[in-house]
Amino acid sequence: MQAEASAGTPEPLGAWLTATGARFAWPAPDASAVHLCVFDAQDREVARIRLPGRTGDVHHGEVAGLGAGTRYGLRV
Repeated sequence: MQAEASAGTPEPLGAWLTATGARFAWPAPDASAVHLCVFDAQDREVARIRLPGRTGDVHHGEVAGLGAGTRYGLRV
């Protein structure tokens, strides 16, 4: 899987489905970066995408092509 994130928005916090993918906003005041890690059904990491936006303490981004049931984690 090859994906990139656009900046998205810092609110609301959490993970939200959009019409074209998913939006993430995560508070991590001491982090230099937050990455979204996407996993397949066998728990293999298939993508690691840096959230490109930062507003204050909130790292955020929107990733096209993600849908309901996508397995993911955040690496801070």
